[in-house]
Amino acid sequence: MSSAAVPSLGRRVARSALAAGALWYLGAYLAVALARLSYPYDLEWMEGGMLEHVARVLGGQTLYGPPSLEFTPYIYTPLYYLLAAPVAKLFGLRLLSLRVVSFAASLGVFALIAALVRGGTRSRLGVLVAVGLYAALFKRSGAFFDLARVDSLALLLTLLGTWLLLASERHDVAAGVVLAAAFFTKQSALLIGAPVVLARAWSLRGPRRLQSISAFGALVVGGSALLHLRTGGWSTYYLFTLPASHPRVSAAWLGFWRDDLLFAVPIALLAVVFVVGRTREKGGPPLVVLAAVLGALADAWSSRLHSGGYSNVLMPAYACLAWQTGTVLGWLDEPDAAVGPGVSRRRALAACAPWACLLQLALLWYPPWRQVPTSADRAAGDALVAKLAATPGPALVPFHPHLGRLAGKATYAQQMALSDVMRGGDRRAAGLLATDVRRRLAAREFDAVVVDEDWWPEELRAAYVRSGALFSGQPDVFWPRTGWPTRPRDSYAPRPVPLAP
Repeated sequence: MSSAAVPSLGRRVARSALAAGALWYLGAYLAVALARLSYPYDLEWMEGGMLEHVARVLGGQTLYGPPSLEFTPYIYTPLYYLLAAPVAKLFGLRLLSLRVVSFAASLGVFALIAALVRGGTRSRLGVLVAVGLYAALFKRSGAFFDLARVDSLALLLTLLGTWLLLASERHDVAAGVVLAAAFFTKQSALLIGAPVVLARAWSLRGPRRLQSISAFGALVVGGSALLHLRTGGWSTYYLFTLPASHPRVSAAWLGFWRDDLLFAVPIALLAVVFVVGRTREKGGPPLVVLAAVLGALADAWSSRLHSGGYSNVLMPAYACLAWQTGTVLGWLDEPDAAVGPGVSRRRALAACAPWACLLQLALLWYPPWRQVPTSADRAAGDALVAKLAATPGPALVPFHPHLGRLAGKATYAQQMALSDVMRGGDRRAAGLLATDVRRRLAAREFDAVVVDEDWWPEELRAAYVRSGALFSGQPDVFWPRTGWPTRPRDSYAPRPVPLAP
């Protein structure tokens, strides 16, 4: 074998291994998502609360109103609940229905990443690697792609709006509408949608430059104002005022760039630097692309700074990094990439790029089977639901309200929503909630209270007595697969009311 053939052989080996790695991660995600789709209990501790939001939509009740133990909303815009409601009506009000929405959205995200890469390169390998890299980031993103949460749908709409702008100027109005829909799914998408439509307006000339930004701005501002009026201002409180009042995580100022980007996706980060460096070259990336990537980084950084921001907030940034990695690899992989100025440098980069991407995939290795609940988890959940069903009256399960629904009981607010209000800056709203919780506990309104930790300890112990520990001798079952590791710990029964003298 000649020495000239050695690099070519090495590159073929790297390309084959890279394709296999990308397919492995994509297959692993699909296998995990399908295996846990019908699991009836929390994969992540806030999923059950999402179900109760959809229940209110189906019941024709408002989502945004004064906080109470009966119901307090999450700090998300409402579109996910509205779109999940007809699916829940078709398949039943259960976590499966909401996960179907998120799983379908995640498949759409993969398709859009492929389409976005295909718009910038003819390389099939670049497309496959971009999709595979995003799939490889499943665990690093909190394993949220398929959960009953808003993230995949918000990302789908964000990428769709961006793709529409890049596909044709005739789609500008539609793109503005779709990007506004992303905002009404998760309001942090504003940090991507706004830069993208501004970049579009800057890139064009004449009246057409205002099409996407006008549609986007009118819907975001008009829709938010309408929600404010219809809810007596409560939507503005939950969606804007309350999140803004929460404390910031000072460690995330640098930790995001170090831990979430540099240590996790160094090769993908280099690809973005490479793309930014090409902005002044002829045929460089459109301004809309840069706006989407930088907006996604700003979105993830801002969300990481918000206390309670888990790894799922990284999904938009990771999707854009995967998109740009596939685009750069595809550009280097094209036959004509090795001609013209800088040919030696391009050939060297083209030879190294597959190996670098393979290293990136290797850095993201995780055991996918650990994301799937076991039969023991399901059996433990079934036993707990049976215990709740045997309770003669109402049962309060604030950390997992859907367990009450499964047991045929009334449901109540989820603890994360309650906590958001109590740690918020509006003490009037916090006072309303605290008064309601104290009143209902003091009245011994519930025949059972099941908690994961010390919850309103003084009020609970004044009116209730601990009746048992849950999952005793079962240290490994019924934990969520991602997010905050919490499970029901103690059950309480009402204290006897003292007899009047």
